[in-house]
Amino acid sequence: MLKILHLEDDPVDASMILELLREDGFEAESDRVETMAQFSERLERGGYGLILADFTLPGVNTTEALKLARRLRPEVPFLFLSATLPEERAIETLKLGASDYVFKQRIGRLVPSIRRALQEAEDQARRKQAEAMLRAVTEGVEEAIFVKDQHSRYLMINAAGIRRFGRKTQAEVLGKEDHEFFPPEVAEAIRSRDRQVMASGKPQTYEETLPVGDALRVFLTSKAPYHAHDGAIIGVLGISHDITDRKLAEQQIRHLNETLEQRVQQRTQELHEANANLQAFAGTAAHDLRSPLRAIISFSAFALEEYGSQLEEMGRSYLERIHQSAEQMSRLLTDLLEYSRVSQAQLKLQPVNLQTAVQEALNLLQADLGAKQARVSTEGPFPAVIGHEGTVVLLINNLVSNALKFVLPNVPPQVRIWAELVQRRGTTPAGTEMSATNLQAANWVRLWVEDAGIGISEADQKKLFVVFQRLHGKQAYPGTGLGLAIVRRGAERMGGRVGVESEVGKGSRFWVELPKA
Repeated sequence: MLKILHLEDDPVDASMILELLREDGFEAESDRVETMAQFSERLERGGYGLILADFTLPGVNTTEALKLARRLRPEVPFLFLSATLPEERAIETLKLGASDYVFKQRIGRLVPSIRRALQEAEDQARRKQAEAMLRAVTEGVEEAIFVKDQHSRYLMINAAGIRRFGRKTQAEVLGKEDHEFFPPEVAEAIRSRDRQVMASGKPQTYEETLPVGDALRVFLTSKAPYHAHDGAIIGVLGISHDITDRKLAEQQIRHLNETLEQRVQQRTQELHEANANLQAFAGTAAHDLRSPLRAIISFSAFALEEYGSQLEEMGRSYLERIHQSAEQMSRLLTDLLEYSRVSQAQLKLQPVNLQTAVQEALNLLQADLGAKQARVSTEGPFPAVIGHEGTVVLLINNLVSNALKFVLPNVPPQVRIWAELVQRRGTTPAGTEMSATNLQAANWVRLWVEDAGIGISEADQKKLFVVFQRLHGKQAYPGTGLGLAIVRRGAERMGGRVGVESEVGKGSRFWVELPKA
């Protein structure tokens, strides 16, 4: 139930807006108030998911109402409605924290604006939760976690890292380089590693010996490139774990061969933990980029709508390119966060109705299916699988989205979805369709998504499921290069696997294989 606090003196307008929301599928109820005192009292009480306000309410300073709402309930979306709202005042309300404004003459924009504002509020809540988790991770662990710029200056460091330098506050470390903390030869070795990571674009893990206080300590350090929103490498992310005690223990027992396996397992576990922490940090960094990006998208769209006709062709073209590039970056961040979520989330595996999952994925793509005049056929039965329902839907959604995208211009997509029972023996690849005599022995379900698109060469098929691999230019087939990587990672997290059969010009058949329920 969406509970709305509505600052409005006209009960007819309030009822009309509530009816619009209900007609659009919202379960909503509204508390209408007319005075600042009533508004303040209801804000204090709380429990609202949306605030609406008439900007020109007699006797009420609605700008002050907005400021009060942002102070008491900053997480609740706030939208203005008005018959007349000067442009400069509209921009001022957005700067003060309003989610949007809608003219009553364009009331049709209200429901889409509310949906967008609610989604942004949900995204912001998730981002704050992720930030809190990041703080808990970075400040609650013994590992030093840090970020440096291209010149090896510290941009972020946690409490463990500060202690390693013998300092007490971040201010004593941020903006400084390693030569301010270590002897020249040690600082140069650290910076050399930073340069190698940035030049190669690949993570590195190594041991380093550093002076800490009056003693030498050994650290296991993992570093990875730090990317800007456009993909450019602008520094390094790092995590460093003090392994001095472990190294001393290794020296004492090195002559005992039977301890070798234990040492390898311990180091592998530490590497997994280090990489997991880096992934969590990178995911939160991507979250932090979304707020300014939303502002770019919103204001560029506003500028195109309000001033596009007044600009010369070149100026309008520049503004359209800004808006399109910002939307592309937004899609990339969304996919990055999805990949991070699929990689890290705790997936509770249980029986999943595959028929329902297929239908839910198609429902999510209903707009694209209609716009592209796509023909989709589903051929049951669809046996139940063991998996995570949301992840199964995501995988199907990504595969069907690809089928809709990679077709020749002006050719309606054709998609066929079906499933079969297959059997694995040891590490032998699955793929044998079960006959009636051995149907009970089948222990895997393979879901196929077949298209009649442009097809994929055999050489390119090996690259398909790798992160950021794109086989076509963005102008011809827009995308982020993460969709199939998400499919592969999601399937692996559920104990399954993926594959493709394709020929150039004759379409493709992608499959996802999951345990049979």
